[in-house]
Amino acid sequence: MTSEEKKKILVDFGNRFRKIRRTQDITLEDLSNMSGIAYSTIVKIEKGDINTGIANLIKLAEKLKVHPSEFFESS
Repeated sequence: MTSEEKKKILVDFGNRFRKIRRTQDITLEDLSNMSGIAYSTIVKIEKGDINTGIANLIKLAEKLKVHPSEFFESS
């Protein structure tokens, strides 16, 4: 897998994550406070700049009340 393909996966993941968050009218700041994950980290996840760990993925999914797999599903 090329670095471009890896980046696309991260960006697609971030876009789906952002869409779920926005659909629920949850701000980045609110999600940060709810999850204990730094605001800057959540921004980087949404932009596809970092590959978050499973623990953070589960924590964010719990706070958004979705199954973690929803971050990976195409709409």
